Amino acid sequence: MAGIQTKWSEKDLNQLEELGISIEKMERQIESFKKGFPYVVLDRPCTPGDGIKILDDSTIENYISFFTEKAAEKSVVKFVPASGAASRMFKEVFNFIDKGSEEAEGSDIFDNLEKFAFSEDVKNKLTNDNSKQSIAKVIVGEEGLDYGNLPKGLIKFHKYDDEERTAFEEHLVEASEYAKGKNDIARVHFTVSPEHLNKVKGLINEVLPKYEKRYGVTYEISYSTQKKSTDTVAVDTHDEPFREEDGTILFRPGGHGALIENLGTIDADLVFIKNIDNVVPDRIKPETYKYKKALAGYLLHIQTKCFEFLKAIEAQEFEEKKKDIVLFVNNELGLHVSEDSSKEELIQIMNRPIRV
Repeated sequence: MAGIQTKWSEKDLNQLEELGISIEKMERQIESFKKGFPYVVLDRPCTPGDGIKILDDSTIENYISFFTEKAAEKSVVKFVPASGAASRMFKEVFNFIDKGSEEAEGSDIFDNLEKFAFSEDVKNKLTNDNSKQSIAKVIVGEEGLDYGNLPKGLIKFHKYDDEERTAFEEHLVEASEYAKGKNDIARVHFTVSPEHLNKVKGLINEVLPKYEKRYGVTYEISYSTQKKSTDTVAVDTHDEPFREEDGTILFRPGGHGALIENLGTIDADLVFIKNIDNVVPDRIKPETYKYKKALAGYLLHIQTKCFEFLKAIEAQEFEEKKKDIVLFVNNELGLHVSEDSSKEELIQIMNRPIRV
């Protein structure tokens, strides 16, 4: 421990304690940067019949009907990782501002401004100066729309004849169709960055009555933030911790895998997971609804079979059902077990969350 303290200052130790990150964890991250990250060794590709299940139209419709029938009895939640920043979306706009040239790379965005859902907002922010530089600064600047500092979900994504919608709103629209459970309650959980939470809540609270009236549902919205303890240390070209101007170590948010803890707190029978920017306009939504419901119906079908077998085992019918259980695990759950598998092993396989 004394050796570590000679390397890390008291200020470093206090910062790590505040973030909930241990010195050992940070040093393991740094060591990984130095040694590199090993490739995953793949067993074999997924193919139809081995990891991929092909559904014909009739089967899809059956699963959709099964989901529709069962959803009214279930607690359903749509889980949306929504903390992603929009800065990369406007990389060319930032480059245009930095280069200060009307001919700089990225200038084509201005020729297509009318196609963007936020074009009217840009026009309303402009004064007498309609130059490309002014437009760029309105789009990403703090005095304008500030899109360079907002999460993707607060950017207007789609333009319709009578309205524009952000990605948050598109997820609300989708939720009314397939994340609706008992008592027509559509539950949606957004994970957001702490610094954007108030803005996100402000938007959601503003638009919620409109969509509840339009789609005949009651929304139940919840939020969580990505834990700082899942952040990853940033390193410089020498694989040493990158430091801010005040000397503090720079940490960056972990990827979506870091949200597994947030997901684990969701209390629901069925959870749909979909990233914030994975949204489509209304004309394409029916296809989205079709396959979301089919996937959910298939999951509930698998869950029902698991429950049936588990109840049979409880009723002392294991030996009688063992052959069917082994076939089910191999063919439907995609795991390879033998007829010599123990009762405890098969119970453990079936008595756990199901992901499709």
